[in-house]
Amino acid sequence: MPLLLIPLAFLVLLYALVVVPQQRRVRAHDELVRSLEVGQEVMTTSGIYGRLVGLDDEFARLETTPGIEMKIARASVGLIVPREQPDRPERTAPPHLGTADTAASPSETADTANRAENRSE
Repeated sequence: MPLLLIPLAFLVLLYALVVVPQQRRVRAHDELVRSLEVGQEVMTTSGIYGRLVGLDDEFARLETTPGIEMKIARASVGLIVPREQPDRPERTAPPHLGTADTAASPSETADTANRAENRSE
């Protein structure tokens, strides 16, 4: 009897850690696809951004630039891009990435590479 409980417990754990979260993701994506409306800015699962200009049951028409439309599968919409809000602060680079003012010059980069080569010799 105890030997039967170990595989059963493993299957329950596998179900809880893999199957349930995947079902939640599928439900959330289905809800997103059902909530699409003409005029929304979206991103497809392949990374193409555009504005929805037409919808039917299976397909959507996506305007990527003015005058350029693509016919896509409605299910390929990955997310709805939130509208910009004027009172939001401007995004800045994370501190660890630095800015153009603090970036190393080409000569500093070459010096660092030369020092690394000298250490390895």
